Amino acid sequence: MTQSAIRTHYLQVLKDLIAIPSVSAKHENLDEAANFITHIFESLGAEVIHDNSFYAPFHYR
Repeated sequence: MTQSAIRTHYLQVLKDLIAIPSVSAKHENLDEAANFITHIFESLGAEVIHDNSFYAPFHYR
């Protein structure tokens, strides 16, 4: 994959992420945003743990 193709891919990933209307003050679509971020990290080979013990789901590893 060329540098230009990589840049284009990750710009699209960022566009897709910011298109998710997640508003923490209203608890809207937080799980959807967290799942999207989890997918991104897992596709890069990261092991991710979902922690939904807080009002906003958190994924980490």
